[in-house]
Amino acid sequence: MTKYRRSLTQHSLKTIATMSLQSLSLLIVLGLALVYVFGYSSSANAASLRALSTIDGDRVTLGDLFDGVNNPNNIVGKAPALGKEMVVNTQTLRTIARKHQVNWTPASDMDQVIVRRASYTISADDIAEQIKTKLAETGKGGDVTLTLNDPNVSVTLPTSVSPTMDITSLNVTANGSVFTAQIAIPNKLNPIATRTVTGTLARTVSVPVLKETMKKTDVISASDVEYINVPEHALITNAVIDADDLIGMSPDRVITAGRVIKSNDVSMPKLVKRGDEVLIQYDVNGMILTAKGKAAQNGSKGDFIRVTNVSTAKALTAEVTDTRTVLVR
Repeated sequence: MTKYRRSLTQHSLKTIATMSLQSLSLLIVLGLALVYVFGYSSSANAASLRALSTIDGDRVTLGDLFDGVNNPNNIVGKAPALGKEMVVNTQTLRTIARKHQVNWTPASDMDQVIVRRASYTISADDIAEQIKTKLAETGKGGDVTLTLNDPNVSVTLPTSVSPTMDITSLNVTANGSVFTAQIAIPNKLNPIATRTVTGTLARTVSVPVLKETMKKTDVISASDVEYINVPEHALITNAVIDADDLIGMSPDRVITAGRVIKSNDVSMPKLVKRGDEVLIQYDVNGMILTAKGKAAQNGSKGDFIRVTNVSTAKALTAEVTDTRTVLVR
């Protein structure tokens, strides 16, 4: 081989080697690029977990647990009871994701989804109000206190059902004290839920009571009084039922706020007390003369008490007309 050929051969080998290295580098770069692209695409298409899911139906779907899935309507299990919730833990989520080919990997073993079943509740108060309305429509209402035998009666329903009810029947005993009602929800034409409710009725009386506790020396004014309804059968003997019988009076003992008041719990305030210096007024043919006196007795407005004229030392009988003021006619 000539020197020229050897040189040409060596140059060719170097060129091939260089090209091989360039090709290899290109392949490596291309491979890394593909890994990145596929990796990015996989990450971009990964589903995300929903922390809380509130559902209306009786089945849990894939979309209730994950966002970003291709088949969100796939059913994965039964929903919790109305108004209840359940926790779907990491292991269950992993199993569901594998079964339904969801691109999801848990961040930790603490991953979970809380699934709540939407609902509303017709309460005992709602039922009692509906029965009272029905009583009024039948002319048996008025001022009554209605008490359910089961104060915890209620109906829990899915949100797809209208929150209404019909009283399909209502029977009241002859003395008007006991009732039985049949209830259909949402209405009698579509009774998805029914209940039989029993209870008692009591006529009520409106009576005046004190807004705040008052003591013996206080004087009751109109602003101190409000009315409450009391079952007729529970009304105490001698109860005050008219606020006018309280206004201007004083408690004979401490009277607590909101308590029904008996007529002997109050009396007129003492405008004059025994030993008080009083102003004696003399009505002489329409002319009023005055003198200083001393009270020998306690007295409220309108009471006649004994007083003594200080100047003459004469004992008199006088009518109490105001605070420490008496009138002799």
